[in-house]
Amino acid sequence: MRRFVALLLSTGTLATGCSAGIKSQRAPLCAVGVDSAVVAIVPDSTLPPGVLAGTVKAVADTSPLGYAGVYVTHEIGVIADADGSFRFDGLSTDIVRVRVRLIGYHELVASSRMPSSSGGRTSLYLRENWCPIPHFPL
Repeated sequence: MRRFVALLLSTGTLATGCSAGIKSQRAPLCAVGVDSAVVAIVPDSTLPPGVLAGTVKAVADTSPLGYAGVYVTHEIGVIADADGSFRFDGLSTDIVRVRVRLIGYHELVASSRMPSSSGGRTSLYLRENWCPIPHFPL
């Protein structure tokens, strides 16, 4: 029987490496990290209300991370461009919750309030996951 461990970390806690000592009878497992953050959405008068534009970046060196999945609900999401940029149209001017996923990085769940009189811009930072991707025989 395998044990799975879920950790909730803030982006201020930047632990690196796999969790030592978490083992199953078959193979060692790494902890699954989900970072949680409150992010700044900066008003941008060049964007109409309800538009959220942003960039997905690496925590380590702030380089853009392309092709991350960025979601505002289970049904509404986009794949970031090669330069890490993404855009949502038609969001409410209420609190928006964004989930970002990319293989090799910890998932990020971020929330903030959208500007009411214009669109907004943000940067979302992902922390690298040093754990190997498990091999599943076919």
